[in-house]
Amino acid sequence: MMSILCTKCSLDWLNVWLNSCSLFLQIWEQLEQEVTSASERILRHFGHELTQRDVKHRLLMVKGEARDCIVDTVKEEQADMLVIGCRGLGAMKRTFLGSVSDYCVHHVHVPVVVVRK
Repeated sequence: MMSILCTKCSLDWLNVWLNSCSLFLQIWEQLEQEVTSASERILRHFGHELTQRDVKHRLLMVKGEARDCIVDTVKEEQADMLVIGCRGLGAMKRTFLGSVSDYCVHHVHVPVVVVRK
């Protein structure tokens, strides 16, 4: 009798845990869709701005670690140049958090322009 109660308790706990995981996944998927939509809007906005100024460009949206995606995309697209922003972190924060622009400057084999805030 005691083991049946424990099994039921374990199953109840498992159901709660699985429901929590399911809810977390639903929230995660919704957030991912919102981020993707916002990113697409930003790309369209800047694409329009570049087109208005007759700047040759190609807009891409890729998923993954920013620094690796940028370096890989520059290589794959055979870009002539990379223009990248910089948040202007201090030396201490940059040491601990890393800097995408710094990484790109050292790993991309085309000219890189870093635009500061």
